[in-house]
Amino acid sequence: MSAIAVGSEPSVPAALLVVAFPLLWCLVAWLLSHMGGWSRLAQVYKYEGPFEGTSHNFQSAHVGKVSYSSCLTISTNDTGLYLVPFALFGLFHPALLIPWSDISVQKRKVFFMTSYRLTFSRCHGVTITIAERTFNKLVDYFDQGD
Repeated sequence: MSAIAVGSEPSVPAALLVVAFPLLWCLVAWLLSHMGGWSRLAQVYKYEGPFEGTSHNFQSAHVGKVSYSSCLTISTNDTGLYLVPFALFGLFHPALLIPWSDISVQKRKVFFMTSYRLTFSRCHGVTITIAERTFNKLVDYFDQGD
């Protein structure tokens, strides 16, 4: 009979998990960034400086078809719309600062749900969709044309 030593080396599957999980996390973050369009937005609107403005934490939005549910900080100032995911989700998702002049807004209504689709003059084909309750926090900065 062999005895199991307390404090022995971790098993191969446990060690593999320690390596595989971060690699899988990186892959998923990269895929989401590219599938939704965050990476395309970052090519034009990546922002690395400090941001001062009104911030709303735990916000949700769809970038393309990718849902960022309650993991975004959406901030505003006179310069533009600032988006950054929480640190855990930030890999391959740099902070964005999109000038107001680059943003067009389209109100959408599906059944009883109202949302707003944002499109960007310097990043065609990428959309951000936000719920009405989120849009209402930002509405003062948007030129509605109404």
